[in-house]
Amino acid sequence: MPISQTIQIEATADVVFSFYRNIESWPRWDPEVKKVHLPNGLLVGSNGVAETRSGPRARYG
Repeated sequence: MPISQTIQIEATADVVFSFYRNIESWPRWDPEVKKVHLPNGLLVGSNGVAETRSGPRARYG
């Protein structure tokens, strides 16, 4: 069963995605993220790993 969550914020898409583009900042604004490794950045087809504090590693790519 897919899990989804919706929140409403007052910010432009550019502001929101600027946080996602700054991969090193993810653990500062998402308390569940322990560490992220995306060597080529957040691009279509990128490969990498995100380590969470309470769950398994999430693989990208």
